[in-house]
This record gives sequence, C-alpha cells and structure tokens, in this order.
Amino acid sequence: MIRAFMRGAPWAVPAGVLALVIATAVAWPVARRMRVPVVPVWLFLATVGGFLATTVTPSPAAGHWSWRGVTSFSVVLPSPDSLHSLNDTSVNVLLGLPLGLAAVWLAGECRRWWPLLAAVALPFVVEGAQALLPLGRSGFQLPDVLANGVVLVAGAVLGAFVVGAAALWRRRLRAVPADARPDR
Repeated sequence: MIRAFMRGAPWAVPAGVLALVIATAVAWPVARRMRVPVVPVWLFLATVGGFLATTVTPSPAAGHWSWRGVTSFSVVLPSPDSLHSLNDTSVNVLLGLPLGLAAVWLAGECRRWWPLLAAVALPFVVEGAQALLPLGRSGFQLPDVLANGVVLVAGAVLGAFVVGAAALWRRRLRAVPADARPDR
C-alpha cells in the first residue's frame, strides 16, 4: 500500500520530512512574533507543508509540459470504502482534516481570519500548480478541490469543537480555587 503510493509520489516523503524540519525551525519565532502559543503555529505550518509536499512534488511522469486544463467536472465525495487504503482520496482526507483543525485553532489563537483563508485557498493553488507545472500530475481536478473542501470543513468543525472544549475547560479550571485543584 505504501509502496504503491511511493511509486506514484517518490518525492512526497523527503519533501514531507523537509516540511516538518522547516515547521519546527520556524514555528517558535513565528509564534513569538504573533504572540500565540507555538503548538498551533507548528501544526499549521506542518500541515501546510505536508499538503504541499504530498500534492506538488513531481511524479515519475514529471517533466512533460502538457496543458490538460480542467480534466474533470464530476463531483465524487469520499466514501468510507475509499478510505481503507492509501489512495488519492484517503491522502486528501489525511491532509485536509489536520489542516482544517490547525487553521481553526490558529485563527482562534491569533484572532485573525488569514489561517482559514489560506487553508481554503490551498487546494485551489495546488490544483492550479498541478495543471500548470510539469509535475506529471493530472490537470485541475474539480472533484479534488471539492473533496479537499469537504474534508477541510470537517477538520474545521473538529477544530472548533477542540478549541471550544479547551476554552470551556480553561474557564472551569479558573473558576476552581487554587487550593481545591488536584496536584499536577
């Protein structure tokens, strides 16, 4: 399963490791400058880097300039059956859920909309790059954009629940007197 994926995207893993290294090196200074916790910044940078590493790295058929334009207008949403193996659909889900979660978390921490806008724009940018650059990938796939959008929304909803639960937990913890808190 992983070998088949690696044959289709041989540069994805090295590019993903590089993305994690860059996210780790850059997260702390960026978080400090933004005055937000480092974990949501790191998660956002790592998920954006992982998304780009998986979708914009060259395939074995790279190097051929061919304008394919929009190659598909069919709308096919991910089915549970398509998530049991490592394929384009399951990879989109694996990339989109944490990106949506990270975008909501970072947007909540920095009280800005740009992480959400960046997460929504990313699938369009990726599909445009796949259509315009000689990466050996398919052209602009509207179903991929829609599937990524659905998964991003699911990740954002999950992120909203996580952020909301954390805020509720913090409020309740502040309401408990310090001498009544359990030892950590």
